[in-house]
Amino acid sequence: MTRTTPSWVTDICDALHAGASAKHAAEVKCFFKAEVHSHGWYTAPLRRFSREWRKRILGEAGSEVLFDVAERLFRGKFNEERHCGVFLLEPSAKDFRAKEFARFEKSWMPHIVTWADHDALIHGVVSVIVAHEPVLARHMFRWAKSRDPWFRRAAAVALIRLARKKREMDLIFRLSSQLIADPDDLVQKGVGWLLREAGKANPRPTVQYLLSIRTKASRLVLRTACEKIPARDRTRVLSRV
Repeated sequence: MTRTTPSWVTDICDALHAGASAKHAAEVKCFFKAEVHSHGWYTAPLRRFSREWRKRILGEAGSEVLFDVAERLFRGKFNEERHCGVFLLEPSAKDFRAKEFARFEKSWMPHIVTWADHDALIHGVVSVIVAHEPVLARHMFRWAKSRDPWFRRAAAVALIRLARKKREMDLIFRLSSQLIADPDDLVQKGVGWLLREAGKANPRPTVQYLLSIRTKASRLVLRTACEKIPARDRTRVLSRV
């Protein structure tokens, strides 16, 4: 008998519950300083767990069921369920294109709960898609105007792999200018992260850009962006005119 998507999800959730650690779950809750639910799994064992289930699902049911299972897990109550959903699909991200990108935008991103969920999904999967299909980067300008801060953070984080490849730098700088004074700290950190990676890969134009925005950008964006550039340039950027 062919197994249904709900049966796969139930078995995975049961297995996650069986491997719970109350001690680490309490540590996770303290770390996030928010109302989060955790079984107390560490990341490395959770990745191994996810690889094993990915292999089983692909072998018995195929890639479409794998995507459906992962999507249902990402809507779960527990951190481990959501992260497992992302880990199930990470190895496939390089093969995803516009169709899967749209599905992540519509059916996954509205269910982000913490910055860890966000970065696992956006950096681990969505940014891989954008790096292979740069035309999708245009959607980031729309995300940057969203009322949802997770979408605004995603607009920056989804471009990180392009920045590391020294690609679409003008677009990256234009997008960053739209977000450099965002009122949300997590969005500012996302923009800073993007510019830090741009500075590591392509320092000269990035330093020039940072000098051009240093009186407009938040201090948090500038400090994060300057972490990997030469000390002399860092001093210039962080010195207010």
